[in-house]
Amino acid sequence: MPYLHERKKILQIIKWLHWSCIGSFVLLSGVLHNVSKYFLLLAAATTFYLFFFNTGKEQERFREIDSQTKNLGLVYFIFLLSIIPSIFLVENYWPGIKLWVSFAFYLAAFVIGRFSGIAESKTSERAFLYMLSFSLFIFSANVILRFFGGFIQPGGFGLDCGASTSYIAVLTIILWTLGFEFRALERIGKTICLVTSTIGAVALTLSLSRGPWLATVLVLIIYIIFNLKRDWKRPIGTFLLILVMFIALFIPNPKTHTSQIGRFNIDFRMARQERSTQSIAERLKTWKAAINMFVDHPVFGIGLCQFQNSYKTQYAPSDAIRRDLPGAHNNFLQFLSETGLLGISGFLVMVGYLLFSLSRLAFYKRPNYWLVAALLMILSEVFFHGMTDYTFYTSLVARIYFFVLGVAYAQGSQPQG
Repeated sequence: MPYLHERKKILQIIKWLHWSCIGSFVLLSGVLHNVSKYFLLLAAATTFYLFFFNTGKEQERFREIDSQTKNLGLVYFIFLLSIIPSIFLVENYWPGIKLWVSFAFYLAAFVIGRFSGIAESKTSERAFLYMLSFSLFIFSANVILRFFGGFIQPGGFGLDCGASTSYIAVLTIILWTLGFEFRALERIGKTICLVTSTIGAVALTLSLSRGPWLATVLVLIIYIIFNLKRDWKRPIGTFLLILVMFIALFIPNPKTHTSQIGRFNIDFRMARQERSTQSIAERLKTWKAAINMFVDHPVFGIGLCQFQNSYKTQYAPSDAIRRDLPGAHNNFLQFLSETGLLGISGFLVMVGYLLFSLSRLAFYKRPNYWLVAALLMILSEVFFHGMTDYTFYTSLVARIYFFVLGVAYAQGSQPQG
């Protein structure tokens, strides 16, 4: 009996640690992104303990794994296997190993979200959304304050502009969608989600990285189109959010006295005078270089994490302004150039299954499924944004996406009621 009492006490401590680590990860995912990943690691350890050593409700949760979770785990494992040859075919393989571990950690984030228990009660679901809202609010407020402090393209909490805008775009889309779709959320909760996502949209505009901004606008327009026949609140509310994003383009920076729309005009005039100085022209050069890399190394690519060195030393054209670009500015060309046909095939299988499984949940299994709409929108945003950037390599964004994906799959396995 004393042994059972002590074991029960240890289990309660592990459960408390498990929830604390998950909450800390979500709250700090943007504010202290380098710290939040360690909380995710601790959450992985507690998940492992609950899987193997617990005999209560948590064990039942782990044992009854639905087919979609198994299939996603399988296709992601295939993706991880498909890029291994591209790591060890180069002399400097350590950067590739580190990136591969980051990719594997995305799957761990999914598993933690899937078995976190968040989807088992409305209270935990609400708490999860409030933590996401708090994280986005603090992060967006920091970006907005930095903009009015004179920064031209402000990032949040030590992140560069690209990573910041990707993070803001993903959380903005999640919270905006859930503000309408999560029917069990009370009015104050819906208001918090919608207001916070509006602040996020303003921050996204002021820290303008054009790829995520345009991708977010496109995804919101798609959301309007799909909701034209449902009710008037969703399309009109989303139209107003897009309007706010356009109005924010005219807010002048206190340091440069130039608004974001003013920067567009300046860039357009410069583009007419000398196209080679423009980011679009530079992207075209990297895309062409990525295709050339694939042509020269069609099966396994040039090696994972080898784009920057290969571009600088061999594939950059003579008129390239920047010769040290870290990536191809395109998810698909990045994998095609670095991992060849084998790696891009694994990547496409994984992305294709994500799209298929989320669509199946949305349109066949659960028409009122509150996370699926958001995740489909994010997948669309990542697709559009991924045409001009290599977003899958941004671990900050990928970790929170796969964690939320796990929560969505967990909710899909709950009994209807």
